[in-house]
Amino acid sequence: MTSDSLSRRQIVLERLTRNGILCPFSTAEDCIRTLGGIQYQVRAAGEISIFLRVRGLRRSTLERGYASRKLINQWGQRKTLHLYCRDDYPLVCDVYSPYNYLYQFLKGREEELVHIAETVGSIAQGEEIDRDLIWKMVSEHFPEDAKSNTYAPYAVYSWSSNTGLLYQVPGRQRSFVRSDILR
Repeated sequence: MTSDSLSRRQIVLERLTRNGILCPFSTAEDCIRTLGGIQYQVRAAGEISIFLRVRGLRRSTLERGYASRKLINQWGQRKTLHLYCRDDYPLVCDVYSPYNYLYQFLKGREEELVHIAETVGSIAQGEEIDRDLIWKMVSEHFPEDAKSNTYAPYAVYSWSSNTGLLYQVPGRQRSFVRSDILR
């Protein structure tokens, strides 16, 4: 081992420190931002991850973050649902929008997919919109896909999210809100 290399133990300690395990973050926002989002497909698991990394965090603090929409859900890494700080939404969109593989199965029909997403965005106008409306619109445009799989609605959710049109409301997994951050 050379003098400038790290031992396995040093590497593990460094990772645990940077991840907030050995040296907790002071706020949930610092935790989420520093880690580049928290996987949030299962709310309880995402919140446990945050509580393990933030000193003195109270549930009411997270609830205020959700209610004020300072914390939002977005499809990020691996196209899985993550919790992000709303201020980071433009950056997350820039990073992940080129990699939206979910609608590749709709090759040749991208314009229809974009039309559905933009229609949903114009309906939302700052109000929460239930994902069942998205499902209904997708079923009308792609009836064969709606019967055989669920990729089409998720392609709309993901595309809308990654292009900055809609974000998902934490704690209300069925609800989306139009984002005017990027407009």
